[in-house]
Amino acid sequence: MDSKSAISGTLPATLPVALSEAVLAFRSGEALLYGPTPDWGIIQLAGPDAFPFLQNRSCNDVLALINPGDSQENGVLDRGGHIQGMFTVLRVDHETLWLLSEKTQIPGILNHLKKFLLLEKVRIEELESTVVFQIQGKATAEILTRLFEETKIEAASYYTIEKSLTGEEGRFLCVPATQVSSLNHCIAGILKTLKITPLVVSENPLLVQITRIEAGIPRFGVDMNTETLLPETGLETQAVSYTKGCYLGQETIARIKTYGAVQKALMGLVFAEGCVPFPETVFTADEPLPLTDSTESDMSKVNVHLTSACFSPTLNRWIALAYLNKTTRIPGKSLEFKINNMPMSATVTMLPFFRAETRAEKAQQLLQAALKQFAGLSSENEDLLTNEVIPKLREALSLDPNLIDAYEALGAILARLDTTESYEEAITLMHQLSERDPDRIMAHTNLSVYYMKLGDKERAEEEKAKATVLAMRQKAKEAGLTLLSPEEEQRKKEAATRQRIQLFLEALQYRPEDPLGNFGLGSAYLELNEFENAIPAFQKTIAAQATHSVAYLSLGKAFEGLNQLTEAEKIYVRGIEVAAQRRDLMPLEEMQRRLKALENH
Repeated sequence: MDSKSAISGTLPATLPVALSEAVLAFRSGEALLYGPTPDWGIIQLAGPDAFPFLQNRSCNDVLALINPGDSQENGVLDRGGHIQGMFTVLRVDHETLWLLSEKTQIPGILNHLKKFLLLEKVRIEELESTVVFQIQGKATAEILTRLFEETKIEAASYYTIEKSLTGEEGRFLCVPATQVSSLNHCIAGILKTLKITPLVVSENPLLVQITRIEAGIPRFGVDMNTETLLPETGLETQAVSYTKGCYLGQETIARIKTYGAVQKALMGLVFAEGCVPFPETVFTADEPLPLTDSTESDMSKVNVHLTSACFSPTLNRWIALAYLNKTTRIPGKSLEFKINNMPMSATVTMLPFFRAETRAEKAQQLLQAALKQFAGLSSENEDLLTNEVIPKLREALSLDPNLIDAYEALGAILARLDTTESYEEAITLMHQLSERDPDRIMAHTNLSVYYMKLGDKERAEEEKAKATVLAMRQKAKEAGLTLLSPEEEQRKKEAATRQRIQLFLEALQYRPEDPLGNFGLGSAYLELNEFENAIPAFQKTIAAQATHSVAYLSLGKAFEGLNQLTEAEKIYVRGIEVAAQRRDLMPLEEMQRRLKALENH
């Protein structure tokens, strides 16, 4: 990055009450951030070759965008895997793609794409007349629903992209410049009706920065640039397809995933209470700041690059995004260092610092709350059925249309009301359920009952027949799976595992130190609970490939199986360091959970 430092904001370290309260109101859902976002823009790729052209030039699978309105995170790289531009791709139609990106990136992305444009039939240009308008906050979905249902604004005239810059639910609207004023006015009116505090994007730059940093979202030109390897940022988990085929930079990205971790990676730092690393509320730097977890004399050996920092009202601490080297990017690790000769203490954490509850999680909570409330209902308070239980289930389905159990629950409760309207709604729900889960027997069983209640005997018999056919298929499938006794099934499984062990042993005669063969051998022994045999195989795997994070997890399990808990702890500690360096989240989280259980043993 540039040698100069860019500092945003001149507020004191302790946030003004109004700003702190605004951030907390936003996090609680009492406020919503919205408005035109002039620092974002749109690049359009249009023409018969738009899809194959971008497919061959970007790191994600553009061909996976099947329907108009589908979107994905994506980017373009150089041959070395360095970021040349990051963007969100929107499928507009069968030969038009829009790339949503920060304005500062657009010239670079355009130059990068156009230099590969030869005979392809595709036009690449920035859409100057289209304004990017964002809505961020817990009420985003409701705002959009009301916007398109209660106002004169037509959804068909807008392109909507799901994208969060704050950790909360977020949408970007791509709108004609002539409609921005009307859109602003309509949203302001809806917020007033809902008694939600409006926070206009252009009037709240510090709030925008604070919520971005809390969400752990790197910004181009601040937290990454054209010299940054994509895997160093963590964005590859969203923006890379490892199965799509060739693209510029693919070899580097695949090699990093397969053989090792990057030297530095973007992580979070949570400063200890009382630590004030900078005199500004929000800080962004283009110079690396030396941090160390040992002594000042070692500072020159430590490779750490602090990028964005702010005081977080949500955590009530200073936080920072920082590139940490392999020895320091271990979640939970305490770092002691100095900034401007002031002693500091911070704890390393995975990003994001803040993650909002997802729609699916909230829907599941509503479902459980509704079922619990329903179970406690008595005849004296059955009015709660229509006033609270049913609305909770409807809201759960609006948040997560794939929440299968909510369909059955709501259908059954509506049927209990025993009215024509309630049966008709229950029938609609069961049809929606059968579309999402074609093998759901209860959907057709319930439909049969509900149609019969409405006097439609013919349809009731049809649904009953469908339920019968599905039940017969399920029984046949179950019968096929249980032809053997449990003992015979176990013996068959063990024999297959023994056969795998023999194959691995034969292969290892020629390559005794092969990490793949030893890991397969150890895994097979682990399946049989033959821990003594599994341990040396996993140890050989780690000796040959020290970055094999899953091998540490498996080795720890084997030591646990022998009740060698001290050895298991040591392995998990080492494995957590490796997994953190490689950003292997599954084994990292599993080893952290197991280590904590052992420490509490």
